[in-house]
Amino acid sequence: MTMDLKAVKLELKLIHSKISKRISIGEGLARSAWNPMFIELPPGRRALIISPHPDDDAIGMGGTIIKMLESGAKVRVVNLSLPLKDGPSYKDREKEALLALQIMGVEDYMLPDGEFPEEGLLRDIMVKEIREFSPDLVFIPSPMENNIQHLATFSAYVDALKLVGDVATALYEVWGMVVPNMIVDITAQSQRKAQAIAAHTSQIHKVDYVAMAKGLNQYRAISCGGSGQAEAFLFLERKDLLKQFGGK
Repeated sequence: MTMDLKAVKLELKLIHSKISKRISIGEGLARSAWNPMFIELPPGRRALIISPHPDDDAIGMGGTIIKMLESGAKVRVVNLSLPLKDGPSYKDREKEALLALQIMGVEDYMLPDGEFPEEGLLRDIMVKEIREFSPDLVFIPSPMENNIQHLATFSAYVDALKLVGDVATALYEVWGMVVPNMIVDITAQSQRKAQAIAAHTSQIHKVDYVAMAKGLNQYRAISCGGSGQAEAFLFLERKDLLKQFGGK
């Protein structure tokens, strides 16, 4: 696989922003500590979730999606691809994705009929979605992800953010952990989240994503002083995200 140098640089920026503050001693090290707080719900009442693949939304933040919908918030899930490589037919893969969305209670969604788009089209899709849906908060995979298409999604989102108005962002976890500042308790929603992930039968046949998500969510809850299960996010205002990742 060809290395995407742009994606690698984006990933390193976030790593450096935290690690550089911690390579010190005494009071300097203590001041660099952080203590993410539990919140009932993410801010805003209109949430746009960008999901590179149809199961990323459920794995990364299915509990929070369910919880936001239960609260009456408007949620739109935009899937960027419906991959068929080493998988079932399109009809079967679509059926899995639709069942997962139904379990989470999602009624507003985009489900394409093809493989992952090129970078320019990715940016255009996100610009269109943000302008038409007018979200308070956009959820996107972080640049800490160990997946080339997740990194391409984040890179295209940064470009899209330069073209739209003021909207906040929350980075979520699938294949890479963020340094979080926002923790959502999903203990009450965890069973439905597991069911939504399990609906992607062709995918969990290869990797036990249910167990993976449960383990991460348990760790997040316990490591932040809670119990049960929780999902972690890095919340960034538009200006802060562009300052960190937008380049010159």
